[in-house]
Amino acid sequence: MENGGWLEKTDRSQRAWQEAKQGQIHLQRRDWPAAIASFRRAVELDPESSWFHHHLGEALCQQDRWEEAVVAFTRAVALNPDFSWSHYNLGRGWANLKRWRNAAAAYRRAVELEPNFHWSHYGLGEALIHLRRWDEAIAALLKAAECLPTPPETDDWTTVARRLGEAFQGRSSPGWEPTCEDYCRAATDSNCSELSVLRENPELCRQLARDLAGRRQIPGAIILYAIAQKLRPDDPDITRELETLVEKKKRLEADVTRRHREIREHPERWSHFEATDGDPPPPPPPERSPRNSGQIQFDDDRHIDPRDILDLWRAVGWRPQPRDRLQKALENSFLVISVWEVRSDGKRLVGFARVISDGALYATIWDVAIRPEFQGRGLGRVLLRHLIDRLGRENIADITLFAGSGAVDFYHSLGFVADPNGIKGMFWFCP
Repeated sequence: MENGGWLEKTDRSQRAWQEAKQGQIHLQRRDWPAAIASFRRAVELDPESSWFHHHLGEALCQQDRWEEAVVAFTRAVALNPDFSWSHYNLGRGWANLKRWRNAAAAYRRAVELEPNFHWSHYGLGEALIHLRRWDEAIAALLKAAECLPTPPETDDWTTVARRLGEAFQGRSSPGWEPTCEDYCRAATDSNCSELSVLRENPELCRQLARDLAGRRQIPGAIILYAIAQKLRPDDPDITRELETLVEKKKRLEADVTRRHREIREHPERWSHFEATDGDPPPPPPPERSPRNSGQIQFDDDRHIDPRDILDLWRAVGWRPQPRDRLQKALENSFLVISVWEVRSDGKRLVGFARVISDGALYATIWDVAIRPEFQGRGLGRVLLRHLIDRLGRENIADITLFAGSGAVDFYHSLGFVADPNGIKGMFWFCP
């Protein structure tokens, strides 16, 4: 009996490994349903293998089946609690389910096991932002920036820097000056371990400051420049760049205050967009691409492959959406504008925005995105003006949008103003 039981167990183990190997082949071929089926059979044959549960979870992630993926990674972690990759993927699963406390716990454990993997630090920072634990989020994202292999040229750097700017924006509410003072004191305090990354690498601090300034994430840029000035008080370039940015911030705040005063004094004139004088701008001419190898073209055809949009969203650090739901969103949009880089070997989506509207009174702009390497060339400005011009032709003057923290200055420069009554957007998400 004992021999028979051992032989049966060995046979089941061998069959489980055969299923798992087949699952790996399906993963390489990107045949996610087949991979899921193979790994499920492997788990049924050998439920004590953490490796089988882990790869089942990976295949489920590819299908956005996050609840099932969390179950698989939770089991993998229970069987092998020292494998950082399972903890990291468990964090991803919880994050996609918007279970931020669970996500933070999983990412934190992944960081403990593998402290040099920047995506674990990034995931932890993102979860902490949603929990509004700003200081912890900033510390995690600074660590992510330090762990990046080749900053600042990579897309990873862009993603981390943008999220860091959002964390500083949250920490700076309602005013950036007190936050700046707090962080400057902490940066020079050797007992403050959270900012040791910057004390040990002042150039990283300055690099991040310049990057955030270029992305119009001004509060974070000012804070990092101020820290860099504390760490390098004899560097005149840092002082000059900081003074320029602070002056720009003050001018912007004065302009917004003036606009709000005008709105209060003349409410009948209030509009979310202040049109420019003269005739509407003509369609934008083609522009040369950054690599000088293609042309930029604008298009209002809503028949866009969702895969192109998802690729753009990944480039700007946004979470993907299921393809079928994105396709439905495109079909139901009032207006879609896309920006393409056209080259001899094909074209690539480099900018996008869409509008939802009742077609008469109100419109809201959504999903404004410009591929990082094309930012700073005025494409976003032309895209927004083109949208507003099109809405104007439909006599829709009440235009709203929801601006991320890093884009507030950009939208202000186009004439958008924050709600004068302090009303904030409210959302309900299906639990």
